[in-house]
Formats: sequence, structure tokens, C-alpha cells
Amino acid sequence: MQRHEQSQSSIEQEVTALVKITVRPQDTHRLISVLRAGVGPITAHPACLDCRVLQDVAENDTAVFLERWRSMEALERHIRSEEYRSVLAAIELACEPPEVLIGTISRSRGIKYVVELRTGEPSRKPLKAEEDSGERDQKK
Repeated sequence: MQRHEQSQSSIEQEVTALVKITVRPQDTHRLISVLRAGVGPITAHPACLDCRVLQDVAENDTAVFLERWRSMEALERHIRSEEYRSVLAAIELACEPPEVLIGTISRSRGIKYVVELRTGEPSRKPLKAEEDSGERDQKK
């Protein structure tokens, strides 16, 4: 669920929450299942911009739960909500303390910036991936 078309002011308030959870190998399937079960209800919230479960290919017993919210207030309400129980249930499976990072992004750049850095020239022609992803190259 990606919502790339956003105004400058909404980008300034956007908050990202990342929870990295490592479990014993025998609990990996359960971890992924528990996290995936929470994605639908969480993304149904109007203030949720994105919610994903990512599995580390190098460390199969590690998953990352990534959420993007319109504001810190929305994220705080979400953490206090019933929908957050799936994240807490996944944390209960952890064999070590989870890594939790919550923060804002002060500047966002995309593929045009990568092209400029790689070529040393401003991008003249949009790349196919750029057209498909709804390039966001904004500054606070």
C-alpha cells in the first residue's frame, strides 16, 4: 500500500516505526504469520501510509515490521490501540530484545538523485522505475 502523492506539509509530519525481531529458527513461520495478520487492520487506518513485513534473507529468523504514519500523534494512538497487539504478540516470540526505531525523515529523495550522483549530471529523462513509483524528491 503506497501513497506517494503527498503534499510538502504531510511529508514533514510523517513518522516511520521499525521493529526488528529475531526468533529461534523454529518460531520463524509463526513470527511472520503473526505480523502479517496485523497488516490488514493496520493499513485500514486512514492515518497509516504504509505497513510491511520484511524478512531478512541472510538471517531467516529475523523479520522487520515497518510502518509509516501521517504524524507522531497517529502513531502514538496506534501503539495504544488493539491493532498493535499483533506487533506485541510478535515481540513476545523474540529470543532477544527487539530493535525499535521511531523517527521522522527530514528529507526524502528518490531515483533522480541516485542518477545524478552516479552520472554527475541532472537527470533529463525519467526512468521507467521513477514513472512507476511516483517519484518523491522533496525537501523540508
